[in-house]
Amino acid sequence: MQRVGRKDQYVETWGLTVEHQLPAGLLFSASYLGSHGVRLFSRGAVNLCNIPVVINPNNQDCYRPLDQFFPDPAHANDPTFAIDPYGSVDYKSDTGQSTYHALFLSLERRLTKGLSFQAHYTFSHSINDGAVGGGEANGRENVNCRQCDEGPSVFDVRHNVTVNAVYELPFGPGKTYLHDSGPAGKIVGGWELSSIGTWHTGHPLTVKMGLGGSIVAPGTLFDGLAQTYLLPDGNDQTDQRPDLVPGVAIFLPGGGKNGTPLINPAAFQAPPVDGNGNFTRFGDAPNGIARALDIWQVDLALMKDTKLTERFSMEFGVQAFNVFNHTQLGDPGNLTLDYNPPSLGSPTPNNLSAPGNLCRYHQYCERPWHQHGHWIATTTTVHAAAQVLRIPNNHRFAQRKSLPMILRCLGVPLPCDKTYLSCFS
Repeated sequence: MQRVGRKDQYVETWGLTVEHQLPAGLLFSASYLGSHGVRLFSRGAVNLCNIPVVINPNNQDCYRPLDQFFPDPAHANDPTFAIDPYGSVDYKSDTGQSTYHALFLSLERRLTKGLSFQAHYTFSHSINDGAVGGGEANGRENVNCRQCDEGPSVFDVRHNVTVNAVYELPFGPGKTYLHDSGPAGKIVGGWELSSIGTWHTGHPLTVKMGLGGSIVAPGTLFDGLAQTYLLPDGNDQTDQRPDLVPGVAIFLPGGGKNGTPLINPAAFQAPPVDGNGNFTRFGDAPNGIARALDIWQVDLALMKDTKLTERFSMEFGVQAFNVFNHTQLGDPGNLTLDYNPPSLGSPTPNNLSAPGNLCRYHQYCERPWHQHGHWIATTTTVHAAAQVLRIPNNHRFAQRKSLPMILRCLGVPLPCDKTYLSCFS
């Protein structure tokens, strides 16, 4: 359901840039950029259970605000009888907000004596209350508390470094060495070496509490109902978060590597419950409490430009991506901890179980390609194997030093080995 008369969203931006020319042809700049998003898309829910949650014995549902408008004609004087056709309703509005602040530092050298480079560093922080971009948003844990869901945006990256350089080799006509204009000059001239390196910190991760099971409470009206009825408002529309366990580290030592889970499940527990097993409040773990692993990569290219005639030239190049063969890992397969109370009324709050794929990471695959019929290696270590296997130019394979990893990406069945990471086509 979308509110009638929803107004258009807009963004306010402001910034300041200072530049200074340095010796040796260097240009340094420092910039600040800020923005404020207003009336962003937001999601919630209406017609949730009345607080506290009480189950109506006549329809096996909780009492809801709209029940009063749908009385049962057969029991007109009894408010416990209702034929409300609606359960909880997804509600869209324009109440979301966001803020962004960034410091941008840059050092550049224009092409001088065959060398140019750029180095950029960004320190930024983006905060919102559920918007994920593209006109979508995550629903609030507590639909009546927008501020409770404020946290880092899903695309928030605190630190980002990008460095690139281009160097024209000093050989050939017009250069320092071997500047013969004849055939030899055409062979050794026109070579250019370039590289791009990137590094950035991981994006936010949110640990959730799964309430997908059923309540086990023999002899009560809650028995067999969904676990979402245990929430203060019976919210079955939006995701829930657990509580933090004080003094317990969120990350495991060496987490995210060699099969070790990134997140420590023992750092989370379910919110407290009352004597009937109902949650007394919502979870206090904030959005974006954890961060994915850092990402870095260095690419290298060697290109040659040969002038054939006044109008035509030929370019030959070799490019290598991720030259250090650094493994790039994706997010854990699942960060939802399932709520498994032994029985309704249990006073033990720490009843969260980790899913089997909590530590499963996915490795990104790169696409090899060729130019003018010549192979261009995505990684130096697997290029030879790729040539032997005659991998087609539209097939993806993982950046690993092991032949079994390449075979798995090609679809060749191999015995299961936890040291091999998944490869998706």
